[in-house]
Amino acid sequence: MKKMRKMVTAIILATSLLACVGCGKKDADTTKDTKKEQTESEVSNDTTEETEDYAKAFLDKFADIEKQAKELSDSIENDDLSQTEYNTKSGDLYALWDDCLNELWGVLDKTLSKEDMEKLTEEENTWIADKDKQITDAGAEYEGGSIQPMIESMKGAELTEKRVRELIKLLPGGESVGSSDETSTDDSSTDDSSTDDSSSDASSSDKLNNLFDDFLAGNAEVKISDKLQNENVMNDTAYNAGNSFTLKTLESLNSLWEPVSGVDPKVQYTIFENPNGKLYGLSFEYQLEATAFTEFFVISENDGELRVDFVIDAWERRYPMFNKYGVVFDDGSNGAGAHATNVFVPTKDFEYVMLSAQENNAPGWNFYDYETQQEEQPMTNIMDDVVNSSIENAESIIFTKTEVNKKYYYYYLADDITQDMVDIIDGIAKKYDFTFDGKEATDAAILQYAKELSVDNIYNNEDFAQWKDK
Repeated sequence: MKKMRKMVTAIILATSLLACVGCGKKDADTTKDTKKEQTESEVSNDTTEETEDYAKAFLDKFADIEKQAKELSDSIENDDLSQTEYNTKSGDLYALWDDCLNELWGVLDKTLSKEDMEKLTEEENTWIADKDKQITDAGAEYEGGSIQPMIESMKGAELTEKRVRELIKLLPGGESVGSSDETSTDDSSTDDSSTDDSSSDASSSDKLNNLFDDFLAGNAEVKISDKLQNENVMNDTAYNAGNSFTLKTLESLNSLWEPVSGVDPKVQYTIFENPNGKLYGLSFEYQLEATAFTEFFVISENDGELRVDFVIDAWERRYPMFNKYGVVFDDGSNGAGAHATNVFVPTKDFEYVMLSAQENNAPGWNFYDYETQQEEQPMTNIMDDVVNSSIENAESIIFTKTEVNKKYYYYYLADDITQDMVDIIDGIAKKYDFTFDGKEATDAAILQYAKELSVDNIYNNEDFAQWKDK
């Protein structure tokens, strides 16, 4: 192209020279001016061509960047990842778009005029400050949690991608590239280039909890899991496997009871930080006769579906607690001197399994065997003998029964247990051919079962979930 242009220029110059043979000084000056104008035009053409080359090189590369971004976004949306993997991939996505923006800025610096670039730089500084604020605000709700880096990275990626698509339209040939492919619909028969990207393409970070948000807004359903762990809730109407409910339906079930303080049932929620996927908590507060109840649901998200995996009640003698991973500590008293603590853990597919069930009985209140419908033997005899033994303050001794993986473990505690007391209790147990397992053996059995269930990294964490009003 340059060679052809030089040939044309040579022909023009030759023609001009022939036309001016025998002319005076004035004509010679005219020839010089014409040559100067032609040279400036040639330089301008070269600059335009170089600008187009810069833009084309970037636009060619941009297609590959979009492909990489889609692969990362799809993995974050659909793959079964640990929280560490979510954090890493969302960070990679943000870095990808940030690097793209930096490279685009360099191309713009070579293609725009000095005046346009100065104006754009001022605009960019304002955008950066606003972006940083939005990222900080997005992560503030999860401050200190393991999910915070992911939330912040996804917000940064969303804002930076949008900025790239705005600025890329300033490049020659970039007008049609700036729009995201996801804004087009398969059933559309017309090309509407005026569609706003931001309104038609939700960000990855917004999609993260979008289905649960839709449920809270009354626009999505939850389905009762066929593996639902139902812990004796008072209000268990229609909690049968396969049934589906909206939030309004669940609220209406609870509204059958007397509302607390004469108002509608209080609804709260929490987002667990379970490493195996998306897990949420939901609670309703209501009143039955004179007793206030709080009904808790644990809801998981799998394959675009919300599923109720666990349901339990809290009341004046029962205090279920949830750690930040969704582990349930069901603690309470039967009102007759016995105290029980059950621990339920969500396995990888969010099926809730009882990790351990611990029951503590002071002497005088005997364990009950639910299979035989009788008091447990020989524990009843041992406890009776301890009360009648020479041990001072025998009533301070607590016998403990713990169920782990369908096997029972027994040990005993006291506020100020001594070796003499241990010897007397062991001697009484020996008469009944009974040996106590001890707390260490019981704890070891719980830990081993936790490892078999692959929950040993979450079950004993005492950072508890924070609940928020809907």
